[in-house]
Amino acid sequence: MLVELQSDAFKDSNKIRETITFHAGINAVVAKELANNSIGKTSFLLAVDFAFGGEAYVSDDAGIVSGFGHHTLNFAFDFGNGKMLFSRSTETPDIVNVCGKDYRTVTEQLSVKDY
Repeated sequence: MLVELQSDAFKDSNKIRETITFHAGINAVVAKELANNSIGKTSFLLAVDFAFGGEAYVSDDAGIVSGFGHHTLNFAFDFGNGKMLFSRSTETPDIVNVCGKDYRTVTEQLSVKDY
């Protein structure tokens, strides 16, 4: 199960957002009470897809890279034996990094296919 997602590109009022934590069961993506359209709900869902190995997040049609520049997504999965940390960059989207504690060290690199 995907348990967390973080990127320095995720901002709220120009401040980097805290790590987004997912819980068992249904997780909803909703706008703030005073928000309107174009606040990032679809971009966020594309980021989740990117964590699962998808490619739409870095496509020209999505406009993520052209709008925010290249950046890295950090994400963790828990398959019942503790968190496993990974990262993936928009600059090298064909590579998924297996990370050590706090995403700071890369212990292994995998192709998206092997991932």
